[in-house]
Amino acid sequence: MNRRLRTVSMAIAAVMLVGSGCTSGGTGPGDVAPDPPLPETWRTEGGLLRDGAGRAVWLRGVNYPVRDRDFWNSQPTNLARAEFDQVAASGLNAIRLVINWDRIEPDPDRYDADYVALVADLARQAWEAGLLVVVDLHQDLFGIGFGLHGAPRWACDESLYASFQPIDPFFFNYFSREVSGCFDAFWKDRGLWAHHARAAREVARALVGNEGVLGFDPINEPFPGTIPFEEFEADYLGPFYQEFDRVVQEVLPGSLVFFEPSVLVSVQQATTFREAPAPSRSYLLPHYYNPSVETAFRWDEDVSIDRGFVQSIAAEARRLGVPWGLGEMGGDLRTSNLGLYLRSLYGLLDEAGAGAFPWIFVEGTSGFALRNPETGDWHPSSVEILRPSPSRLSGPPTRVLWDPEARQFDLEWVEDPRAGDSEVLWPERFGLSDWQFLLDGEPIVPEVIRPGLLRIPARPGGPRSFRVR
Repeated sequence: MNRRLRTVSMAIAAVMLVGSGCTSGGTGPGDVAPDPPLPETWRTEGGLLRDGAGRAVWLRGVNYPVRDRDFWNSQPTNLARAEFDQVAASGLNAIRLVINWDRIEPDPDRYDADYVALVADLARQAWEAGLLVVVDLHQDLFGIGFGLHGAPRWACDESLYASFQPIDPFFFNYFSREVSGCFDAFWKDRGLWAHHARAAREVARALVGNEGVLGFDPINEPFPGTIPFEEFEADYLGPFYQEFDRVVQEVLPGSLVFFEPSVLVSVQQATTFREAPAPSRSYLLPHYYNPSVETAFRWDEDVSIDRGFVQSIAAEARRLGVPWGLGEMGGDLRTSNLGLYLRSLYGLLDEAGAGAFPWIFVEGTSGFALRNPETGDWHPSSVEILRPSPSRLSGPPTRVLWDPEARQFDLEWVEDPRAGDSEVLWPERFGLSDWQFLLDGEPIVPEVIRPGLLRIPARPGGPRSFRVR
């Protein structure tokens, strides 16, 4: 989870410091052939995520933990659906569903059907609430053998668990002989890759028929162990993603690969992937935590640091020809100006057309909790992630700007007339009565599809605008 990414980044910083479609009938001279039909599945092209209608899709959501059956058995039966409805009404359209390999496959080739069913049930409820789902195979400190979730205990040599002595700060444990040794063994053992992919395939089987499932994030924050950075992504991580995708496609054809670079990308700000894992089905999903927020619990307001990271990842995404977003981001609640930081970071992500999944949709008064346990509502700082945004546009966006102080939202795009209506995320808490909505310069009364989501009717192709004042 975020703790490892944040702390690994801090550790490194410390070290650095010391086909075509068919048409009916032929065409003759002077005839204009109709546009080919659009594919019916999710896909990525031209640096955009697209739905079956060809609309450009922005992913704005939260990380959502699956936990285990014991947790859910102690909760009200409607809790998950109520939480998903809250996320959707707040002006978000997706979740990154956090699951664990050790819970799927506690013993080699023995799968926990109860846990797999839980994952599928939560994914179903999320889609019924209107939320797209990215399934994240999450790990922290390699896995359960070191006291956290991720890889099952049997996935590494017991002698490494036995000799491990945890130290403070937490992040230095990643560089220990034992933890790095487990990662080294994993990356060099295709048999373990196969176990991991087959475990994901078991989950994928249970997700068949859920149209809201976009695909899998195969491994959270991949750590290279002792493998050199310049070799890791090109020679190990890239092939790992390709093999994972091959196995999952057997039961969930057309699903996307949300591939993360090495966790070290937060410092290196470059990748060495030779190519995206799957043509037309890949989405780059790095994590990012600002150094001053993580170390001092106060954003230093140096926007250039965040902008530099966003620009570097955007350049890597262009090189690979894929869309991108942040699979994790945010800050500890102790951060005195956390809301200001999130507002600034989301502005940069809007400019870049990037997705965002802040850590994490739980209640708490410390850490990265997004919700207040007394009220169940969002923390004041968390409210900054609840902002107007495109959800699905009938063409590539050319301008996205939300100015909360001026209370202005500007959205512009170039419409593809084949794609149909567009959709815009509009937090329910904003209401409709105190705003003026302008579509292509003319006042309109927006249509509410569901709480948190507006419909923008299609018009003939060309430049479009949606403005709110």
